[in-house]
Amino acid sequence: TSNSTSPTTLTNYYYAGTYKTTYYRLQNAAQANPSKTLLEEADKSFAHLNKVAPDFDGAYLSRAGIAKLMEVDPNAPTGLAKPYYEQFIEQVTVKQPEKAANSVKGLVEAYGYLAFLLMDSDPTKSIELFNKVLELEPGNTYAADNIKYLNAVAAQKGSK
Repeated sequence: TSNSTSPTTLTNYYYAGTYKTTYYRLQNAAQANPSKTLLEEADKSFAHLNKVAPDFDGAYLSRAGIAKLMEVDPNAPTGLAKPYYEQFIEQVTVKQPEKAANSVKGLVEAYGYLAFLLMDSDPTKSIELFNKVLELEPGNTYAADNIKYLNAVAAQKGSK
């Protein structure tokens, strides 16, 4: 059944979502104007995984990646991926903290995305999240550069 939690069924959902997402990315890279329907179908596969196997944290990251691809302008995200990154963070730091050590790459991605979203609306929280990125990946220049930028903006506002 479609609600089966057998490893084979779950694997099939994972690969169906991954295949459609990868195919979309390849078509997009080739400037073939792929249909967003591929992403919607991929998201349904990962959403099903989240429903029947909520501890499968990779599905949250996959859904975040799909949401980022669904953005009209990837350079000006509106936050479509936000709920999936938040669910991923909760899954690997609160519900199953034993997974955090093996989820550094995903956590860096999630914290970095959320920090970027908050740069204008909540610079203090943004800096806090960028610092989490640096705790996990001390050499991350993206986080370090954005912290410097936000501190410079805050200093400039304070001097006016």
